Amino acid sequence: MCGFAGIYSFNKTSLSKEDESLVSKMSDAIKHRGPDHEEIKIASERCILSHVRLSIIDVSSASNQPMVSRCGRYHIVFNGEIYNFKDIKTEFGLVTKSTGDTEVLLEAIASKGLDILPKLNGIFAFALFDSKQNTLTFARDRFGVKPAYFSQQNNKLFFSSEIKGLTVSGSIRKKFDDKSLSDFFSFLCLPEDKTFFKDIYKVRPGEVISFAVNGHKSSFIYAEPVTDVDSKHPMTTKELKKQFDQAVTRQSVSDVPLGLFLSGGVDSNGILNALLQAKIEPAAYTASYESDHASYISEMDRVDQIIKTSNTTLYKVKISRYAFWEELEKVIYHQDEPLADPVSIPVYFLSKKVSENGGKVIHVGEGADELFFGYEAWRKMELLQHLQYIQSIFRIMRISIILKLFANLGKFMPTRYAEAWRRFTNDLPLFWGGTDALTYDEKIQIGVETELLEETDSYIKKRYVQFCRAFNDNSPNKWMSYFDLKVRLPELMLMRVDKMAMANGVEARVPFLDNSLANIAWNIPITQKRNRKSMKYILKKSFEDDLDKEILYAPKKGFNAPAEEWSVEVKEKIFLEIQKFCKSSGKLNYYGIQALCEKKPRHLWRIYVLARWYNSTFNDSS
Repeated sequence: MCGFAGIYSFNKTSLSKEDESLVSKMSDAIKHRGPDHEEIKIASERCILSHVRLSIIDVSSASNQPMVSRCGRYHIVFNGEIYNFKDIKTEFGLVTKSTGDTEVLLEAIASKGLDILPKLNGIFAFALFDSKQNTLTFARDRFGVKPAYFSQQNNKLFFSSEIKGLTVSGSIRKKFDDKSLSDFFSFLCLPEDKTFFKDIYKVRPGEVISFAVNGHKSSFIYAEPVTDVDSKHPMTTKELKKQFDQAVTRQSVSDVPLGLFLSGGVDSNGILNALLQAKIEPAAYTASYESDHASYISEMDRVDQIIKTSNTTLYKVKISRYAFWEELEKVIYHQDEPLADPVSIPVYFLSKKVSENGGKVIHVGEGADELFFGYEAWRKMELLQHLQYIQSIFRIMRISIILKLFANLGKFMPTRYAEAWRRFTNDLPLFWGGTDALTYDEKIQIGVETELLEETDSYIKKRYVQFCRAFNDNSPNKWMSYFDLKVRLPELMLMRVDKMAMANGVEARVPFLDNSLANIAWNIPITQKRNRKSMKYILKKSFEDDLDKEILYAPKKGFNAPAEEWSVEVKEKIFLEIQKFCKSSGKLNYYGIQALCEKKPRHLWRIYVLARWYNSTFNDSS
């Protein structure tokens, strides 16, 4: 796992020594991603590449980057891991000097072109310079585990693994994009290519973007996260367990020791069991807090019991209120953007402990709930989403406008049901992701512009139409999993893991998002994923021979942090921060925010993270 940065020129004028110095500054800004080696290469008069390396596979200098293909045409800077690189090397008869995955990818592209990308099973983002065509190409893995950003300024394209790698150059002015506020308060993250900075964009999950010297940009999605597969045979628990074990083993390829973030839940314990069965002994890391709260109840007793039976080394990290607030500024800095999920906090502290122990790689359980239908709250949302069939009938009969006649009935409903009714009568999907975000009326209350809210409505309607065209099965549970796989998972959950782990020079791997396992999970019928007894039912059944039933069927607690309660304890200070943001940005209604947060304290943390990020990013004196 690494980081990259660089500059590409659209101008006929060659890049200068000053540009090389800028790339050096950009590289230094993301050095935490790759503390083992740093290198800058002038690929041509039009392109300068830099790379910071975290050595994990083939730790020798043979796998240092930037790397040039054997034919001399292609230059690559790569961040991530290709788990099936040995299979690809064998299949295409590739010859390499190193034993790592980057060179295999580079030579595969040199031999077969970008058509190789759908075959890659891994987590990655890369920039590829073609010296013959003078083009620069970016690509991101299909789940969006690894990020990549770019910005075009003054006939030059700047790119980096993190936003701070762009803004540190001084060539890109930091400008707040207030048009993102509606999306942020709807999804608690920004979908597609959006960021909170004007003129700075993300490469989307599963996307290839190419730039030519004349400034022309082209892009396409080379792979969706999952695909429909017609199967005549139902998935058995035995076969699922076999596929899961193979995925964990496949994602454990490494020339350095492995670790694991461990809780008392199903996902991390399933990974631990698979590792031990493969004769891999990871170091386990778990977090706790100085007191229990509604949003966090300690699982330490259960974790201790698990460790006793598995004979695994466990490192405990206890997070106090003082440490929580003391380190928050670093967390916000490394996030690059406001990520309104308090789980960033424990991930940061655990990754810090891994780094202190000399570790470089850990496994995490992200993706399991989205693919195997693991959230208890999804039961009600699935029922509500069934209203899509009534919407469809009205749409076919071309009388959807009739629904709007009943829109005002929502005024007599509780907040959440009123929001569901608004979506129903506006012919919008009912499910907008697994986050408990703000409703339309709440966004109006805090001052989000109506025009922006309408754009968010249009976006989700467009995304739903694309989903219906792309998949044969458009049932409610499929839409729910798909939308979270496309938005919340990559841009919130995976983003927080990448940024917090890499802030400490640690690579996070996600076995549940192995291409093969994810596709299997996607195609399992919903009746096998959830029943009256349990969510993630078939996954839990597949673990029954190896895990205690108290772990498998205990109520889901989640990997959380008491940010809501600790924020309320210091709400006067937090409201001052929010007030400062409202005044400085000229956006949102402070008194509306205050009234909302007094009534619903869970929103206090989310708005505070946005405010503190803005104040520290755009007000240097704060």
